[in-house]
Amino acid sequence: MSDFKIVGNPNPVVGVLEVYSVSDFFEKVPSNPFSNENSFSYNPVYWEVYVLELGKWRKTKENDKTGNKISYTFFEKSLTRKGIRILAKKGDKIARLDIKSLPSQPKIDHIELLDKNGAKINGRLSYGQTVKARVFCLNMEKQRVSVTMWEDDVKGAGHDKANEKNFIEIKSGIVKFGKADIDFLLKPSFAKVAEKGGHEKDKIHEFYVTAETGNGKIASNNINVNAPEVPIAPYKAKTTPKKEPIKSNVPVQQPKTKTSETPKAVISKINSVNLTDTAGHKIKGISREKQIKVWINSTGLIGREVRLKLYDEDLVSNDLLFTHNVTIQSDLHAIVVSLDSISRSLGGDNWAEGNEQELFAEVEVLQTHDFIKSAVVDVDATVFKQDPVEKTDKVLKKGESNKNSAKGKGECFCYKDFEEKDVRKLVKLLKGSETIWEGQALRGGKRVDCRINDKSFATLTKELNVALKKYEINSCIQKIHFLAQACEETGTFTLSEETKSDFISSQSIYKGRGLLQLTGVRSDPTDSKSRFDKPGPYHDYADYVGDQNITKKPEIIANNVKYCIDSGAWEWSISKKMPSNKNSQAVKKWGAETAGKSLNELALYADKYLELISVLLNGRNSNTQMPNGWNKRKSNYILLKNNFFFYNKYHTNDSKPVNPLDLVTYHIYAEGKIEKVIPKIIKKGYENKYNYVYHDKNKEEHSICVLDWFKTKGKEVGIVYKSKPTHAEILTDENVSDGSTTRRVKYKNDDIAEYGKHPTKGLIWRLYKSTGKDIELIKMPDSLEYSVGEVVIKYSFSSTKRKYTGPNVFAGFIGALAECSNPDGIVTTGSCFKEGSCFPSAEHVNGRSVDTLYYYNLKKDQEFIDAVVKFKFTEVLVGNNDYFKKLKNAEDGGDLHDSHLHSGNFNNNSIIKINK
Repeated sequence: MSDFKIVGNPNPVVGVLEVYSVSDFFEKVPSNPFSNENSFSYNPVYWEVYVLELGKWRKTKENDKTGNKISYTFFEKSLTRKGIRILAKKGDKIARLDIKSLPSQPKIDHIELLDKNGAKINGRLSYGQTVKARVFCLNMEKQRVSVTMWEDDVKGAGHDKANEKNFIEIKSGIVKFGKADIDFLLKPSFAKVAEKGGHEKDKIHEFYVTAETGNGKIASNNINVNAPEVPIAPYKAKTTPKKEPIKSNVPVQQPKTKTSETPKAVISKINSVNLTDTAGHKIKGISREKQIKVWINSTGLIGREVRLKLYDEDLVSNDLLFTHNVTIQSDLHAIVVSLDSISRSLGGDNWAEGNEQELFAEVEVLQTHDFIKSAVVDVDATVFKQDPVEKTDKVLKKGESNKNSAKGKGECFCYKDFEEKDVRKLVKLLKGSETIWEGQALRGGKRVDCRINDKSFATLTKELNVALKKYEINSCIQKIHFLAQACEETGTFTLSEETKSDFISSQSIYKGRGLLQLTGVRSDPTDSKSRFDKPGPYHDYADYVGDQNITKKPEIIANNVKYCIDSGAWEWSISKKMPSNKNSQAVKKWGAETAGKSLNELALYADKYLELISVLLNGRNSNTQMPNGWNKRKSNYILLKNNFFFYNKYHTNDSKPVNPLDLVTYHIYAEGKIEKVIPKIIKKGYENKYNYVYHDKNKEEHSICVLDWFKTKGKEVGIVYKSKPTHAEILTDENVSDGSTTRRVKYKNDDIAEYGKHPTKGLIWRLYKSTGKDIELIKMPDSLEYSVGEVVIKYSFSSTKRKYTGPNVFAGFIGALAECSNPDGIVTTGSCFKEGSCFPSAEHVNGRSVDTLYYYNLKKDQEFIDAVVKFKFTEVLVGNNDYFKKLKNAEDGGDLHDSHLHSGNFNNNSIIKINK
């Protein structure tokens, strides 16, 4: 056949798998000489997908496929595309098929239970952890879906009516971009339901979730949760509690009328969002102004808070450049944004499309989560704040001495070999011990051995120095990047090859080996389940070094220490590169300056391309949308940069880099002492920041974090009201979704009233009166994971939004976490809200207390209680069943504290203030 065309459905339904092929056959070519096949195979067809944006066809690299017959599934976003085109290529033959996708019937496609970060759950969970129910939907954008959690007592997957007696709870979420994420906290009380229908000897509890569809319930996968170590109180069927008046000596404000306090429904919505120049004119062509105006046209939203976001539009993912919360003042509300204050994080000096940046705005109503986007406009990218790296990061040339060393002492590692003591120090920093190539320890005392031929530090140091010189990994910042990635890939020189696991690559002939896990290619590129049994990069590296034994015996890369390290440096400087075509999708995303650059060249931009380098090495996680192993790669990079290379000491034009002497610093000591050191002169730009530094028992310093602080009016302990307090002029009265808090009233005199469900009192109001005095609060990081040597400081939040606390309290909390150094960290249910209120609690005002979930392990719980007492928390409350009676240094907090430990009333007077 001479006619070369694509055969397949040009009008696919969203969410339905479609198969596409070509109408012509191809000549036979010999199969891979390194495989066991003796037959011939057909030369494959190369497939690409293009989308029409701003009048131009742009290629979507993530949709590239190879094969005579392939499949595509089009999703919700395809409905909004102005044009979609599939191309099939073979030599000089090209076939095109224009696609117009059709909407599906509204439906829930499937549900997955994932960990709190959206990743697949491997192994068992524990009570106190959070799981995420991800509901995948078709044609249901902005609709609310409800999900029910059940405990499973029946064998097999799916939902069984026999489990309907094991109801746990119902939660809901809004569908955005085809999916709704709903978080469930695995509360210890769930275990009561699990043990009601299970066996006393059961060690594992199973849970799953369902959502209602037209054909009944659709169920998620099951998750396994370890049963608590102590018996749970016998299960009692839920009964509707009798409504009784709340007994309190606090005055109760009676409502003036008999009308319900539930606010009336108000028709409120965002009608449109538009971007214009500062004069309000529509932007035509490329705007050269340094400011842009965002117009929000809304109905019924005056006094409500919305979140404005500015994005750089891209084919793969839209990059968030700017976010700001705004209170709507009128139905047509305008906001001026200065572009020269926004970091231009994605581009270089020479952009592919006339040096422009494509912007669009998104505005979301915080109370309802409804959102709307603007059209895309083009602005001049050079008006954005420029990345300072290339101006301040001076890389020493060969033979040039470093004159920036502090007080003339010491020198950096630019063009300098490592000594064995340096490598030992580096390994200890990242691993906690001076051990290399020890193999991986498994459960049950087993171990995967590392079969590298020389396990000495001397040889590791020698081969590292040889490879760094050979592949011109010369500057400190290049070495920092290279070693951060190599240590993630090898477990800081623990293993030299991928261990056998569920990953297909690990079961392959050309599995990951060497310092950067040199890996072959799939035997069938069209089959995601095929093994990596073709040499690919192995063959390229064998050609480069002139040793074909590498292809015949790939284990050489893992067993020979020279090849192990050299292959990693080869990948870093020679093999792994960005596309050289400036019009390629990847280059447009990251900027023209990245075109054709190797990882070693990208590393010269310091922090700027850490994410890109990580993605090029090991891909992007489909759930988190961040590079695989991102947290470890980033942690390695930060630790090496700050604690081994001391990069800022030698590589900035500023002779006084920010350090604890330049800003207010909390010094937290292992013996329980906390000092707040206030310098005589605070570095400009750091006036509203606090630095937190932990000093371990060996007198080593650990820089934990730098946080912004702000002032708000202090609050008195919350008092209960039956109805909404009307004692003062009301500024705002809003529905919110802040954990247990569903409504918040702000008064002109700075009082706050909050309404919601209390765990023991039911639906109540709490009034938090203003003290009239300013207090300081900080926003706790959403999570903290610091691990160096024996020091571990790690926590995460439950679904709470009480993420603010007092600066002193946070110092004590860091001290307690470091004292325990639990590798599993701890889960906190929070401290207070931004205004100092803390519903449903009365006692967390002003962030003076922190709640955490129990481990339900006597040793761990006692260790943490002792630690918070050591670091100056004076009120520690626990539950009152038999388990809690075994704990010391804590008071009986009643049933309310069966679910969480209360560490409260931090002693602010214990902080030692030192004015320099």
